[in-house]
Amino acid sequence: MPHASYPLVDVQPDGTYMARMIDKKRGRVWGVGYGPTRQDAIALARGDQPSEMFIKRSIGWIRRHPIRATLSVGAYMMLRPYVKAIADATCKFVADGMYMLNFPRKVCNVVSRAGEILP
Repeated sequence: MPHASYPLVDVQPDGTYMARMIDKKRGRVWGVGYGPTRQDAIALARGDQPSEMFIKRSIGWIRRHPIRATLSVGAYMMLRPYVKAIADATCKFVADGMYMLNFPRKVCNVVSRAGEILP
């Protein structure tokens, strides 16, 4: 689970902004983004892909805890169809309720199909 973090924004010489997302607890930089405005740079920094060091730490955790990793992946693969079915049924139920509350049918259809796009 990610820790609390804050953006640190710098102005580049060309007038664009560079934002770095910094973990408050560990002080690590986990995202970098460049943009024409401050808000764009922060948004891109938050959506940044994991760094190479983060991937190495994750692989290290898997090497140190192979049984936990295997069990968690196995449980995910085993329960995935049931979780998808429950999510799909819940989305359809919510969409029906929205239709009864006079929401536009177009909006209800989008909510109804939201459960189908889960990975």
